[in-house]
Amino acid sequence: MPEMLDERTPERPLAYTTVLSVMDKLHRKGWLHPEPDSRGYRYVPVQTRDAYSATLMREARVASTDQRSAIVHFVEQMSAAEASALQAALDAGLLDPHRAPHPPAAHQQPPEPRGIRGSPGATG
Repeated sequence: MPEMLDERTPERPLAYTTVLSVMDKLHRKGWLHPEPDSRGYRYVPVQTRDAYSATLMREARVASTDQRSAIVHFVEQMSAAEASALQAALDAGLLDPHRAPHPPAAHQQPPEPRGIRGSPGATG
């Protein structure tokens, strides 16, 4: 948590409780996961940036009325290097065409933190 405060510019300091409130809201929305740390919690992202990007791409494809066309349009927008990387993944068997598509792994909600360091009423 102090790392989040350190990332801010000195021109606009934020109160610890403000940052804590935002982190708690992101936890409740499923974006962050609290891990015990000393007498409080350290919030970590639920997904990597790459995994989140993949989830967004999948959601866009699934929302399309013509998924095949959506995929073709997506591939047409790739650079030559991106298309080569995709072809290499297909050639290496990283993408099994016979595998059933699956939704991204659901994040198991952790128990609600009992005492967040620095929050009002913290038990820590």
